[in-house]
Amino acid sequence: MEPMLHRGNRTHFELVCNGVDITHIATNNSHIDPAESLFVCGAQVGMLERIGCIGVKATLFSGINIWPREQQTTSLMSHLAPRTKRFEWFLRWDSAPVGHQNPIDGIVSNQVRELVRTNPARKWTLADMAMELHISERTLQRRLRDAGSRFSSLVIEARLDDVVSMLLRTNLSIGVIAHLSGFYDHAHLSHCMKTLRGKTPTAIRRIPEEEVAVIRRALDR
Repeated sequence: MEPMLHRGNRTHFELVCNGVDITHIATNNSHIDPAESLFVCGAQVGMLERIGCIGVKATLFSGINIWPREQQTTSLMSHLAPRTKRFEWFLRWDSAPVGHQNPIDGIVSNQVRELVRTNPARKWTLADMAMELHISERTLQRRLRDAGSRFSSLVIEARLDDVVSMLLRTNLSIGVIAHLSGFYDHAHLSHCMKTLRGKTPTAIRRIPEEEVAVIRRALDR
C-alpha cells in the first residue's frame, strides 16, 4: 500500500504485543510533511477498524494522542514539527474480531511484497527480509505462517507483479524483464507466470488496451 499513501518515503513496522510501533522515514535526504504521516496513520487506523478491531488507539511516541480524537482537545498540528526526517507513532487495540487473523500478520505479508518490489532482482532470503523489517527470523516466520503465507511464494508473487508492470509499461524484451525481475531466464519466467497467473508473458502483452488501465491501477495499489 505504500505507493498509495506516500511517495519516496518508507514506513517501518516493529511488532510488539497486541500492537505495532511505526516509523515513517524520509528517503533521499528529503523531509516528511507531518500531514503525510498523519494521513498514513489514519489509513492504518481505518484498516484496523474496518476489519473489526476494537479500541484502536494511535499515539505519538511523545505521548500525544492521535486517535480517537475525542481524547485530544488541543490542536494536533501544534505538537508536530513542520518538517522532519522521522515521524513515529504506535498503534494498539483491545481485541480483534473472532475468526480473523491478527492484522499485524497481514501487514507483514504486505511489507514483504513491497520490499521485494523495490529490488526484485535481489536474491532475497528470510534473514535479509527479517533484517529489513527489523524483526527476528523466527518472528517473521511465525507472522507469515499465521497469515497463511509462505516467504518464497510472496517473493515470486511480488516479482510477477513487477513483471506485469514492465510488460504493460515498457518495450523491453521478455528475457530482459525476466533478468530484471529476479527470474533465471525467459523460460523460467514463462513457467511461473503461466502456473500462477494463468497467462504467459506474451499473452499479457496482448491484453486489450481497455483492460490495461484497470490492471495498471491494481498494480499501483
